[in-house]
Amino acid sequence: MVEGCPPFSLKGDDDVAKAYARKERPPFKPSSKLYPPGLK
Repeated sequence: MVEGCPPFSLKGDDDVAKAYARKERPPFKPSSKLYPPGLK
């Protein structure tokens, strides 16, 4: 969980399981004030 937002919060339970099986990563949109540039 990053910044209080659960990973894959917009996907259904079955879609989340499939995303983890495909080794997808949840979206990460850092605030420019909190993290150095280029952080993935």
